[in-house]
Amino acid sequence: MQARFPVVVITIMIGVWLAVELCGASPAGAQVAPTILWDGAHLARVKAAWKKGDQTYARELATITEEAQCELAHEPYTVVARARPKDTAYDPNDYYSEGLYWWPDPKTPVGLPYIRRDGEVNPESAYCRKDLGDFIKAVRNLSLAAYFTDEEKFAARAALFIRAWFLDEKTRMNPNLRHAQAVPGRCTGRSSGLIDTARMRELVDAMQVLSLSPSWPEEEQKAVKVWFDKFLRWFLESKAGKEEAGGKNNLGTWYRQQVALYAVYVGREELAKPFFDSSLERLLTSQVKPDGRQPLELKRVRAMTYCLFNLQAWEDIATLSRHFSEDYWNVGTPIGSRLKAGIDYLVPYADPASQWHQAHAERTHYWPVLAQASFHYGEPKYREAIRKLPPVTEDHAWWRLVYSETP
Repeated sequence: MQARFPVVVITIMIGVWLAVELCGASPAGAQVAPTILWDGAHLARVKAAWKKGDQTYARELATITEEAQCELAHEPYTVVARARPKDTAYDPNDYYSEGLYWWPDPKTPVGLPYIRRDGEVNPESAYCRKDLGDFIKAVRNLSLAAYFTDEEKFAARAALFIRAWFLDEKTRMNPNLRHAQAVPGRCTGRSSGLIDTARMRELVDAMQVLSLSPSWPEEEQKAVKVWFDKFLRWFLESKAGKEEAGGKNNLGTWYRQQVALYAVYVGREELAKPFFDSSLERLLTSQVKPDGRQPLELKRVRAMTYCLFNLQAWEDIATLSRHFSEDYWNVGTPIGSRLKAGIDYLVPYADPASQWHQAHAERTHYWPVLAQASFHYGEPKYREAIRKLPPVTEDHAWWRLVYSETP
């Protein structure tokens, strides 16, 4: 991989590019990407303002462009690049990972069966999960860089990565998660492994942004949607998928989020429609109490992280609900009211000076939860809470580009 450019250098490079672009720039606004969860109109406003010299998001744009520049020298990410455990004989195109919190048992000669340590991530458990995360991050950064700079080299690289992961017969991922979060000595895959693809939410909208580029032809876009249609059907029809549909905590929430997202992406909303019934309200009201507490998540070792993680899935579901003739952002609905209660419960703890009930308090994922709450509810307390958060890290700079705090 190429050496990373300092952000200041990238900022200067962007400034030079901007000066050149403005000499012949069109007065028309930026094209709005057909995003599903991201705010495409916000992206367009940021781009249009930036082209006129606005520096509000200069650092975020510099970070995204720097990351994308590095990806130009990277080989495509694939599920076949990662070796599996020697005693397994899985299809090399199958996605494989092991449970995050499962470790070798020191009391047995070979460490089997593995034992669980909640909150303690086994660094050797990732396998394809790391490749998937790196792939999604790369396509996200490349697509955003292509959108904001109009440089096709970024779009072309993103398209290359997408082809390798989804379309190339030698390297593509099979559209299933039957070997996700396996536990050595116990099982070759678990229904809870379906949570591994929760980050596909970033990829889907990155591809929606990329769809504006001539470097990603329409026939390939259609082929990727065929892959996601098969993936969606596996979610709905497989034993693991049916088990996960009954999940009581964040696993059940993210299952529904993924089913709805993939259904909207491939234009098969009717497949997800059955989930937008009274069972969805029952799930949320069982997870989030009237005062906003999430008992199932609060008992976890990393409680703050899991509470925010679950709420992010519910916010996605609220956004997706409009594709199913519902509006779960509306606080006048039972789901909207309970969702807002869950968010409001966590607002005071966004301030690092506040006293959380655990020593372990990760506030990173507050930003998108609060930004979307601010956008949909318009109450000053959410923006005030955002101002108290630690600065958004370089890894999460893209959040400020895709989520608007104001309508």
